[in-house]
Amino acid sequence: MRDDAVHLRGRLVDRYMQALADHLTPELRQDTTLSGIFLPDVFDEYLNAPLGLRVMLVGKETKGWFKGMAHLRTFPRLDGYVQAAMTNWRDIDRVPPGRSKFGQFRRKLDAQLSAQAGPPVRHHWSNLFCLDHKDHAPAHHPHVDAIVALSKALFKAQLDVLKPDVLLFTTGVGSTSYDSHIKHMLNVTHSSVGTDRHMPKQLWSFQADGIRALRTAHPRYAPGEAGRQQALKQL
Repeated sequence: MRDDAVHLRGRLVDRYMQALADHLTPELRQDTTLSGIFLPDVFDEYLNAPLGLRVMLVGKETKGWFKGMAHLRTFPRLDGYVQAAMTNWRDIDRVPPGRSKFGQFRRKLDAQLSAQAGPPVRHHWSNLFCLDHKDHAPAHHPHVDAIVALSKALFKAQLDVLKPDVLLFTTGVGSTSYDSHIKHMLNVTHSSVGTDRHMPKQLWSFQADGIRALRTAHPRYAPGEAGRQQALKQL
């Protein structure tokens, strides 16, 4: 990594550590039904992207991420867990997408960004929730408020340090539950932005914390393909 990338990564680790210190409750630490904590690293190809092409792709939640919450107890220090979780994020990224629709969409997004920029560009992969419950969204978990608070703090850390130009949420279409969490975690100020096309049940354009944002369907949802294609065109 270049020196500036190392510096930014250090800031990201510091912010992760603060968020965990503030919001990782004893109840969450002890809950073996929860996944491990989703802690993204960052790539040079994202940091070096031309103006306007820093895209943060936001999925819904992890699926049994990083050996589960019980894995946290195997680390004598929290900073060791953070570093290992970030390395795990990089290791998962290297795995070919295979039949994963989300993985295929990620490769397609990078190809489009690179075609616009010339040199290779990578998006930043994040998730709205940093934990899942039994491989599913934690919306009905008894400590969902604590999960949302931790997820919000970790997501804000990424926004503040990595400064994306565009947020692309693939969290559903017409999904009031995920949209409500977006509105809770971020300051949503506009229902549409500029000339972005709004497609009912396909594509929602807005601003979040002053960042241009698009929300469309998860790649597994085949009927949402029109909205996803339109979102890619608007990047």
